[in-house]
Amino acid sequence: MSGEVRTNSKMTKVVLVGRTGIDAALRADPSLELVRIHETLDAIGEVAFATSSHDNPPVVVIAPEVLDSLKAEKNPSCSDLRDFVDALRVANPGVRIVGVSEDGQADAAMDGMLKAPASPESIRRVLFASARVEPPIVEVVRTETRAKAEDADKNAAIFHALLQGKSPLECAMELIRERLGDSSIRFVHETESSSHVRCAVEWSGVLFGYLSSMNTAEREVMPQAKWLAGWIALYEQQNQLREAAFTDHLTGAWNRRYFERYVEAAMLQARRMRQQLTVMIFDIDNFKGYNDKYGHEAGDRILCEIIELLRRVVRPCDRVCRIGGDEFAVVFHDPDGPREAGSTHSVDVQTIAERFRKNVSQHAFPHLADADLGAVGVSGGLATYPWDGFTVEELVRKADELAMRSKASGKNTISFGRGV
Repeated sequence: MSGEVRTNSKMTKVVLVGRTGIDAALRADPSLELVRIHETLDAIGEVAFATSSHDNPPVVVIAPEVLDSLKAEKNPSCSDLRDFVDALRVANPGVRIVGVSEDGQADAAMDGMLKAPASPESIRRVLFASARVEPPIVEVVRTETRAKAEDADKNAAIFHALLQGKSPLECAMELIRERLGDSSIRFVHETESSSHVRCAVEWSGVLFGYLSSMNTAEREVMPQAKWLAGWIALYEQQNQLREAAFTDHLTGAWNRRYFERYVEAAMLQARRMRQQLTVMIFDIDNFKGYNDKYGHEAGDRILCEIIELLRRVVRPCDRVCRIGGDEFAVVFHDPDGPREAGSTHSVDVQTIAERFRKNVSQHAFPHLADADLGAVGVSGGLATYPWDGFTVEELVRKADELAMRSKASGKNTISFGRGV
């Protein structure tokens, strides 16, 4: 096809934010994974958590109405277009960002612009042109006499740690010690009386800790403290973006996107380590009736209290997720639990589920003035790998079937698969 600029067979994730109008032109390409979303935070989450199947850097395409909203500073997720673009590059520095507008006028914040409507050839030319990958904007100040050729490799290691969601501190401290030739330099959270030099590691008024040294002068340590603060600030910002993209804003539980990714990773580990993995799917009985009678605000409060009751009984290693309106999932996975064939969970998940159901049915929801709809209850199902399913799809489908069985049997019931 003319205009095609990609010559490899790798997969590319294309994240379409809003109504871009280019879906049809890309849908037939088997090397593309199209992801259609509406919220800017969802886009950040998509590019931050690329999987091994997405070999090429992702591409984000921003629809005209989303661009207008960002430029008008009306978007609640990002204050303006520059903030959104910067957040995408923090989440994934290789991302290519393209806008769609009626005039196709270039915007310095992005890598390319499409004029709507556009031909398939022009779409591919703009979307898949070679993208420039820039390092994170971090002030690097080094002493000329101690700068080493290994800096580039160490910076790459720091950046790789960030992409994996890991702290850059260990790699950064190793590089600082090499730069200054001082093995006594340490990062500490409080001042140390034993060190003769301490420099604040601070970024935009936020104090992360101190660099302390027994052998190096303050004038040499201070630039390294500023450099380290930039990396730590970038790490903190990335964590905040990841959490926002994978958390349900109402209840504070993990959202559906997180559930799908986590349960896939947990399944891989369960197979490898011969562990059990249980998924519970449940919803709130008669929830629509509560919403209709008491209003959506009362319904929201029920959802939040349900999550609070659930958190009181699950283990720290378990994951509580809101995957729909009043539909929830819990992934019971204990990486440190039994690993012998035929062994059971270290804590009986059936006991946890029943305790949760009982606590909900006995809980006094103060914002429900009268109880003509009956006590609040939950109906759910639990399915366990490998007895109830060998794949994530089979496991979730079985848990759904068991939840429907609970509904059919009179509600306020938890049904269990063979492995629980």
